[in-house]
Amino acid sequence: MEEERKPWLQYSTSKALKNHSISDPTEFYSIRNPNLGALKLRTIQHGWYLLEHMSHDVSKPFLWNPHNPKKFNLPPLKHNGTKFGNCILTSPPTTNDETCSIYLFSSHSLSMFYYQLGDKQWTKVCFYNEIVRLRPFHFHPFDESRASFDNPVYFNGCLYAGIRTTDTSLFILALIEKLQTNGFKINCTPYHMFKRRPTSSFEQYTTHLLGSNNVLFLIQIFHSKDKVTAVFVYKFSHDRNRMLEKVDSIKDRMFFISSLDPAFACQTINPETEGGRIYIARKNCNFVYIYNIEDKSLVISQPLSNLPKKRSYLRWFLPDTG
Repeated sequence: MEEERKPWLQYSTSKALKNHSISDPTEFYSIRNPNLGALKLRTIQHGWYLLEHMSHDVSKPFLWNPHNPKKFNLPPLKHNGTKFGNCILTSPPTTNDETCSIYLFSSHSLSMFYYQLGDKQWTKVCFYNEIVRLRPFHFHPFDESRASFDNPVYFNGCLYAGIRTTDTSLFILALIEKLQTNGFKINCTPYHMFKRRPTSSFEQYTTHLLGSNNVLFLIQIFHSKDKVTAVFVYKFSHDRNRMLEKVDSIKDRMFFISSLDPAFACQTINPETEGGRIYIARKNCNFVYIYNIEDKSLVISQPLSNLPKKRSYLRWFLPDTG
């Protein structure tokens, strides 16, 4: 079930976690900082922090909720120097609806570490051989030796992720399904998408997967340095052509994106004034970008007050106060 409460825009200082309201820039509250400088923060999802005591080849991770506060110690992770990128926390560890699982994705290979709450240890899973066997890329340029999963999202009980190719008009969607006894299977499907030409050599783009109300979305954000220049919203269809469909209107949801954690959607309380908005937090900004899907306008919010010069990246925080 999706949350109706709005996220807060969060940054950390040496002493506290600061949470700012997006509707009222003068409204904020602080949470005592749990010595984040001595820990590695992997992600914040569902109101929970995944933190680690780091060492060269073994880390000691735990889940922490600043609002309870509650803490779940996890088994040591023997990663042997693996560099991690994306992380997925499927649900709060206290929920009764499903068992919480954690996926840590390698940033340099088609592999991940998996843990389900209650397991005695982490499980490493590599999908390289399956990807090579499936060959979903046909004649599109692709370097399998340098591939990795991109922008994973947990949606309707399954894990989805992208796989990068050098063809910007092609998006490979990987579906990773959990089987019994820690087994997994993977299916890959190529989708064709609108190819926008960059307006300058400095323009780049990022893609973000997110699921909401039984629809899987892909949001493409073009930016030049730290400035957002354009936004495109697609949804995955099931037709034979495997084309990503453009989304021109959506009134009952708003979307939240940062560069640190997976994107997510919330139901709107006031559809006419809030529906169909995408809130984009970027580094080195004291404001957020707001994109309106229906009229395709891109504006910036009011500046956030009292932001220190030295701070971590801005990210979205949806409290779990249960």
